[in-house]
This record gives sequence, structure tokens and C-alpha cells, in this order.
Amino acid sequence: MPNSPARRACDWGVHLAVFVGMCWLADRLAGPLLHQAAGYMSPGHDDNWMDSWTVWWMRQALWLHPHNPFVSPIVEYPNGAEMYWHNLEPSKTIWGVVLVPLMGPVAAHNLLVWSTFPLAGYTAWLFVRYLLERQGVARHVANTAAFAGACVFAFSRYHLCHAEAHLNLSSIDGIPLHLFFLVRFLDRGRKGDLVGVAASAVYNAFCDSYYLLYATMFSLLWVVAEVRRKGAFFRLASWRTVALRRAAMAALAIAAVLSPWLLALLAHAFPAPGSPYHGDVDYAADIAGYLIPDRLSAWLPDVRPKWRELSMHLPGNNEENGYFLGYLTPVLGVIAARPPFLRDGPRWYGLALLFMVLSLGVDLSIAGTRDLDVWDVLAVTTTLFVVMHGTWRSARRRDLAVLLIFSTAVCYFVPVTANGNPFHAHFTLPYAVFKTVFPFFSRAGMPERFVLGATLAFAVLFGAFAGWVASRVRQPVVAAALGLAFAVIPCVEYRGRPIPMEPVPPPPAIFDVIRREPAEVAVFTDATAMSQFEQIYHGHPVTYARVARVPAAQAEYDRSHRINMALLHQKTLFDPVTERERAEMREYLRAHRFRYYIMHSWDPSRDRFVTIELGGRLLYQSSGTLYVYRFDDVT
Repeated sequence: MPNSPARRACDWGVHLAVFVGMCWLADRLAGPLLHQAAGYMSPGHDDNWMDSWTVWWMRQALWLHPHNPFVSPIVEYPNGAEMYWHNLEPSKTIWGVVLVPLMGPVAAHNLLVWSTFPLAGYTAWLFVRYLLERQGVARHVANTAAFAGACVFAFSRYHLCHAEAHLNLSSIDGIPLHLFFLVRFLDRGRKGDLVGVAASAVYNAFCDSYYLLYATMFSLLWVVAEVRRKGAFFRLASWRTVALRRAAMAALAIAAVLSPWLLALLAHAFPAPGSPYHGDVDYAADIAGYLIPDRLSAWLPDVRPKWRELSMHLPGNNEENGYFLGYLTPVLGVIAARPPFLRDGPRWYGLALLFMVLSLGVDLSIAGTRDLDVWDVLAVTTTLFVVMHGTWRSARRRDLAVLLIFSTAVCYFVPVTANGNPFHAHFTLPYAVFKTVFPFFSRAGMPERFVLGATLAFAVLFGAFAGWVASRVRQPVVAAALGLAFAVIPCVEYRGRPIPMEPVPPPPAIFDVIRREPAEVAVFTDATAMSQFEQIYHGHPVTYARVARVPAAQAEYDRSHRINMALLHQKTLFDPVTERERAEMREYLRAHRFRYYIMHSWDPSRDRFVTIELGGRLLYQSSGTLYVYRFDDVT
């Protein structure tokens, strides 16, 4: 019987097998995060130190010294840090309450990053499987084909690259979970799914606020597509649908559970916090980056030298350039964007294209240049049009496709000129308008990260292709095995180099000295993430916090205090210091009990400023990476 205990036990066994399988793949593809969790860290990324501190801080705020975790009085001292607009990742870092006493903040951080792989695989499997069963695919085929589709999302280059540096951006598992509950609720209207919609929205918001927006975009577009099934979207009759009423219920539930957090964000939104690390259109994708393995891919050494050189010199850093889509994976996904494979295939293909266009930023870039040959623009346009659903079924579209192909071929062999000079096109994209219409993205949004939405869409399409092929086989065991075999394709195409891990230096003895100081003693630091992390060792308030967005009041405070500009931001170090300024800065140190100053690279100008102008003395130095000064007149 469908609801018999044996059937339910079998279903739970499938869920367990899927999760175990995802854990095994995560061990194969991101193993260093697990095997070297204790005492090691992926090098060269300040966010890893910041996130490890955040794991530690959540234990302090939620367990040891109960406090609002979004406001920390022990960093950016003496004012404290407001972190409402910062990536605090409470959905993940809350586990620090349990994990930090067992393994320490570094190991806890690495374990949390690693766990995003099996979790993302499992939640994507839930979503893809539901869509396949909704299509009518048999359960035994849907189970394994969805596993293959989930691997596209969970082990994408985006995820594997960001796992080296960003806990928040690695926490992608909430997006498919939210869509799973939403689509089920629109279909069935059950209260349990409505609770899941609201809970997963909170989970996404507290992983990364942008991921909540991505899930919201998916949801809105899905609802619009459902309404359009009944006719034109702006017809009153189209709005009288069960799906729209249920969508309104879901929106109200999400608004209710998120309203305290949204009100807190709004209360701290004006004046707008500043983003010290990147602007609102940095790190846009490049067409070539979709087609050539990225810098961290295991396949980069095997490509042609010209392509390898291009990949190494595309704009952006190693993590943000991780958007290689593979070859066979997207091709099979495009093939599946037709109703015989998936009823909503054109919808998912459209979503993939939309997110890919947004990921390209404000200007189209191909092979690192925005001054494009006409052939480049024609090639991209023709490719997108040719693979569009329905192109070859309509006579007019077919004629236009042939004309585009012919024009592209001619322009490849015959240079396009204007007044005898080579003509180059500058192709403006809609992202600039998008971030204006949706202003949250104008606050340091990153276009490249929209590739995550395209990855999820391709995961659905790839799973649909695997399910369609496996469904052609009559023997259930062979069909299930065939669906599962498709998982090899993305796991091979997206394989990266082993995640590098380096030992975390042991804390020097000077931190034990500082730890034994009275609780009210504070530590002035330079503006490095290591200064924030080292608070774990000595436990005293520090002047710096690496936050994604700095409140305007804190920025103004720094600008109005010369000692902050000099020691934190390395400015005004060479300007003359008057007797009055010297006295005021030394009084500032005494008033706030700053007994120590820490910097992490040798700087003669700061050394002179600390020793001569502030009366400090060098107390400790270690291998050119740590310098500790003491202000003896601070008691």
C-alpha cells in the first residue's frame, strides 16, 4: 500500500542513501575541508578568518554572554559593530554554540563549509525529484535522475570555488529547499508546505540575504508563469487562480516571519552603510568564462595554452571567476528544455538565460574585452536564438535563424568596417536598470553571483534529461542505474584542484599575556581580518571588524579621529602632529584603556607614530607577521 510502514521505511532509506551519497561525493570533491578541518585554513582569504571569528562570536552572544548577535561591543571598540547589513550567516554560525567547545572555531568553520555540499545536494535532490514526479516519471527513476541533477547544483564550479573563501556564499542549500516547499504548496495547498516556505525563507535570509532575493526572484517568476497558463498576465480572469491565492498566502507567511529582521535592516539602512571592498557592478561574468575551465578547475592545465592564458587573465579573483558550466552538462540541459523531456522545460531554460544575462553585468564581455567584434556579438546572439525553444517549429523563426547563421558566417570571413576602420560594438546589458529597479542590488551587488540561478535551472534540466533517458528502459533496476550514471558527467566536468589548506599558526605567548589583563583593557589593532580573529586568543575588545558594509556613523567616527585614521587606515601618518593632537590621542588611549597596539606587517611610519607620538614601546615581534606594542602609561 502507498502509505504502509514498509513503504515509508523504504522512502526514508532512499533519503538516507541520497544524503550518504552526497557526503561521499563531497569527500571526493571537497575532502580537504573535512580531513584537514582542525588546525588548517584555506590560505589567502581574509573572509575565512572573519567567518571563523563569527562562529566563535555566535557562541559568545548566544550562550556564554547572551547578547544581540547583530551588535558586537567587542569589535570596532569603543563604539561596537552593527552587523545587520553584514554576512553574519546565523543559519550556519549558530552551530558554533555546539561545535566550538568540541573542536574550536577553525575546525567548526571548515566543517560548516564542507557540510554545505551534502546539504545542497540533498535539498536540490528533493526539488528535482518532486519536479520529475510531477512530470509523471516513475519513483525509482526520479530518485536516481534527480541525484544526477542535484550534482550539477551541489558540485558546481561556483560552489567549489567559493568554498575556499566564503561560508555565506557556500551556503546555497536553502534555495532549492525554498522552491521545493513553494512549488508543492502551490500544487497541493498543504499547511506543512506553507510552514516549510516560511522556514526556508528565514534560513536563506540568515545564510546570505542575496540568496533570499534569488529565491524570491525564482518564486515570483514561477508564479507569473503559472498565472500566464490561464491567459495574459494582466487580465483579471488570469488572476483568479488558485496558484495566485496560494502565492499570496506564502508571501504573507514569509513577511510575517521575516518582518522583525526586515524592520531591523530598514532601521539601519539610512544613511546607507558603505561597502569598503567592492562596488555594485564588480565581478561580472565573461562569456568565455562559461566555456573555459576556471583557474581552480582541475581541467585548466589540460586545455590549449591560449585558452589557459585567457582563463588566468579574465577580470576578477579566483572565487568570483568560478562559473564554468562544463560542456556536456549544459548541452544535455538545453536538449531537455522541451516538453517531451520536461513539461516546464522552456520555463527553466528561460530562467537559466535570464540569470546568465544578469550575471554578465552592465556590459557584455567576451574574452576579457568589452570592445567587441561584430562577429562575437552575432555568434552569441545566433547561438541563443538557434537553441531557443520553438525556433525550428516556426517558419518565420526558422528563416530568421538561417539568416543569422549566414550573417555570422560572412562576418567571420569578411571584417566589418566603418569608414575603412574596423568596427567594434559595445553591447550594454540590462543589469544597470535591474539594480536600479531592485535597489537592494545597488548596495554592492555582485552580478557574477547570478550564475547560481542558472546553475539551479540547468540542474533541473539535466535531471529531466537523465530521467527521460532512464524512463526509456523497461527494467526498473537498469533504469535506476542509468539515471544514476548521469551523475558522473557533472562530477567529472566540475572537478577542481584539491582545496589548498595551510596550518594555522599557533598563538604566540604574548596573547596569553594580554588574556591575563583585566577585562576592561582593550587592544588597538590594524585593519586586518587577522586582528579580528586573534581576539579569539586574547579575549579583549579590538578596534577593527571586517564587515561587509560599514555603518555611516562608524566611518564618520574614524574620519574624525586622527588616531583611527593613522593606526587603522594608515593615513595622516606623515602629517605634522601638534602638541594638542598628541595630548588628545594619548588621552584617548587612556580613556578607553587601550594598553596594546597590534599590527601584522612592518611599517616604519606606523612604528614611528606609535613610539614617538603615542609613547608606545615594541613589546613583541614574530617573523615579520606580528608586532605588539604596549602603552605603559595606560593603566
